[in-house]
Amino acid sequence: MIKITINKKSSTPAYRQIIEQISTGVISGKILPGEKLPTERDLAAKLGIARGTITKAFMELANDNLVIMAQGKGTFINDKKPLSLEPSAAIDRKTRASVIIDKAMEEISGLGFNARETERMFSMKIMQAGKEQEPLLIAALDCNPEALSVFEKQLALLPNTQILKILIESLPAGKSGEMRLAPYDLILSTTTHYNELKNAYPEIAYKLMPVSVAPSRETVARLARLNSNVRTG
Repeated sequence: MIKITINKKSSTPAYRQIIEQISTGVISGKILPGEKLPTERDLAAKLGIARGTITKAFMELANDNLVIMAQGKGTFINDKKPLSLEPSAAIDRKTRASVIIDKAMEEISGLGFNARETERMFSMKIMQAGKEQEPLLIAALDCNPEALSVFEKQLALLPNTQILKILIESLPAGKSGEMRLAPYDLILSTTTHYNELKNAYPEIAYKLMPVSVAPSRETVARLARLNSNVRTG
């Protein structure tokens, strides 16, 4: 059974929050067909809300055949009607979208991406979709040409993007630098320079995104061939 919670600061009515959480739980498989829901009295006491609010939520779910309210036995998830992502009165667009996003995030997490990396990918996709067919303009900033090359190779996998590599030392200070960076939708830099750039160009700081860069395979291979007599700096 999923844990049902109520955000009392939310503009969404409490009964609607309950409907959305139960609907989402059923669609995602966290609540199984035939599973018994908490009693109205127990759930109301647990959530600190009026019992009538629980009754209203359960009745709406029952009207849409998502649950069965059996007199004297309790409320159960309907096991006779298969549930999917198809539209229904109880499962509104927002709830279905939330389920789709949750599933996508689970799959992305399974590929080894952490929450921050997932957020960046979603942000880039949203910006790209908002631009419709226009390319997403990305500026990659760093003091190291190799780091910029790594940026370019990784971002080349993204469709409909234009990437410009910029050495930090070539950027003018103040407003001139901000004007040069203003046309770009996204400005990437390593975590080393993120705060420096944010302070130097506050007007475009909202476009800045810190990223980690690993050395390229070629660099690793060259380092592996070095012997103890070679000076690297």
